[in-house]
Amino acid sequence: MGGGAIPSLSDAAQKHDLFDEGQKLAEEILENLASAVIVVDADLVVRFVNYQAETLFRASRSSVVARPLSGLVKQNPDLIELVAKALTKKTATINDNFQININELRLFFNVDLRAFHYGGDVAILMQLSLHEDQEKILDHGFSRSAAGMSAILAHEIKNPLSGIKGAAQLLEHSVGEQDKDLLDVVLRETTRIETLLNKMQAFSDPRPVPLKPLNIHEVVEDTIVAVKAMSHLPNIEFDRNFDPSLPEVYADRDLLQQALANLILNAIEIQGDNAQVIVSTRYRNDFKITKLQDNVAIQLPIEVAIQDFGPGIPDDIKDCLFDPFVSEKPNGTGLGLALVKTYLQKCSGHIDWENNKQGACFKVRLSCV
Repeated sequence: MGGGAIPSLSDAAQKHDLFDEGQKLAEEILENLASAVIVVDADLVVRFVNYQAETLFRASRSSVVARPLSGLVKQNPDLIELVAKALTKKTATINDNFQININELRLFFNVDLRAFHYGGDVAILMQLSLHEDQEKILDHGFSRSAAGMSAILAHEIKNPLSGIKGAAQLLEHSVGEQDKDLLDVVLRETTRIETLLNKMQAFSDPRPVPLKPLNIHEVVEDTIVAVKAMSHLPNIEFDRNFDPSLPEVYADRDLLQQALANLILNAIEIQGDNAQVIVSTRYRNDFKITKLQDNVAIQLPIEVAIQDFGPGIPDDIKDCLFDPFVSEKPNGTGLGLALVKTYLQKCSGHIDWENNKQGACFKVRLSCV
């Protein structure tokens, strides 16, 4: 017969095996990319997501593959429309400033769409990369159930603890001198546990706080005075680099001051004697992140930076720095930074950080009047 040889069944099987191996290799490569990758077919059905995409959208692979893209990228019709246009044009589309809503955040991504052949039709490989200044914005905080559990535990422990403390206070006047030291230990430790439980309850308090216009520099100065009184380390040096033209910020004064105090105390304690802390303020008009509060976008242009001259944040806790019970200090409770984050969230603010040549720098971001 003319026209060349017809492929045998074994040849077809071999090609099928090669296709499967090639697809597995491609998926393995995509799986290990640092950015989120989603493959969408001509019907706008998800065919593949890598681990980064699962993490970004907080959805398991089994719950999104073979299902419509709209189920994965909820509240993002513009993104679906962008993918649909790329499928129609069958060309590459790149958008380096595309807004995507994820949970309660509006984030800006570099979106790279590439058309390719998939199962005899056209598909889109979508790659999403967070802007460099937003990589730490994505909130991996507590779920409501975890917060609720901490509140229940704190409440249940505080009840018997109050009884123990009350009984110890009654015994204080009747025990002999030889037993007073032991009683002092009981009272001191119950007070310490009580303080710890009060901090735990702060995580699960759902009540909103009224925000008022505040002079950020007055709050910072009052915080520095308070920290000097609290710290027992000598020779603490504070350098101020303030922008006097800044407008007032919207926040709760007590929560903001407590958050700043925790950050400054951490900066001092990590350095020890002769600690040096730089506190600076500035207006960040290039900071594009907005956070959603009651479905209203709130810009956070005011930055308060606290720079220390310590060893920086260790690699092993970078990804969970603001989680509770995570601490680089040997005797730390690991609640300080977690509380800072909670206090600032109540003020509709945000916190991020970076290691630099000097040490670690924590940046508080707030809305302004």
